[in-house]
Amino acid sequence: MEAISVRKSDTSKTTQISKPIDDIKARRSQELIIGLCGAIGSGTRDLEKNLALALGQNGYKVEIIKISDLIPNIKSYERINALPTGYDRYEALQNAGNELREKYGNSVLAEIAVHEIIGRRATHTEGVELTTGKTKQKIAYIVNQLKHHEEAQLLQTVYRQNFYMIGITTFWNAFSCGNHSRNIINFCFERAISGLII
Repeated sequence: MEAISVRKSDTSKTTQISKPIDDIKARRSQELIIGLCGAIGSGTRDLEKNLALALGQNGYKVEIIKISDLIPNIKSYERINALPTGYDRYEALQNAGNELREKYGNSVLAEIAVHEIIGRRATHTEGVELTTGKTKQKIAYIVNQLKHHEEAQLLQTVYRQNFYMIGITTFWNAFSCGNHSRNIINFCFERAISGLII
């Protein structure tokens, strides 16, 4: 196809346009941000593992961001690191999350997750356009787990069409559900990933 010369209306400069669709596709980021949410015991960990596996099989480098792991990185909550796993740690993390939301608003933990993504993105500098922050590498960030709709709204605002939310409303165990778990993941890929990100 022959290139078309187009003069910008506000200047005397011209731009060469060869394949507009290819130019638009080249601007798309290959980055995915997937937020998970669900009640305690609903199976978000199983979903996270299976989603990471499926994404990896589709050429994505997967980064897991557990919001509960970010809380002890906040200076006033570092003491949580000393607690062993179990009820005391779980309760301390839950209380810390509630305190942070009360003090800074319901989207605060999503804001911290965005900063974590920015930090991790810096380790994947190959293929990143410095002006836009968009990457041509296939990287997926799984954010586990969101608790308030304001967190999802913030991630949707920041990442737009690259953000997907998966919510679990009932117990979902990848091992007992067998093919059902694969069907959910395949459905997500067919509808969201394969159809929108080339």
